[in-house]
Amino acid sequence: MATYWKSVPNLVESDLGSIRVRGRAGLTVSYGGRDYEVSSEMLMPTRSIVLYPRDADLRGLADADDIVAFVVEGLTWDGFTVELG
Repeated sequence: MATYWKSVPNLVESDLGSIRVRGRAGLTVSYGGRDYEVSSEMLMPTRSIVLYPRDADLRGLADADDIVAFVVEGLTWDGFTVELG
């Protein structure tokens, strides 16, 4: 499990990377020294989000499952309810 912290409202950081929420749709994830765009949408109720990892830069990557797990863990730490689409 990573250690998480926040320095600005839309950014979750950890010792493994970072997750930036880009408004109502989309995430920028830094993991393993690389940046990825992950498709997502905010849902109701507030602080609910669905991730679409199959529609993202992660498609076909050997460590895609690790990156998705990192995002889910980080967003959950930040108080989001996370669904996978």
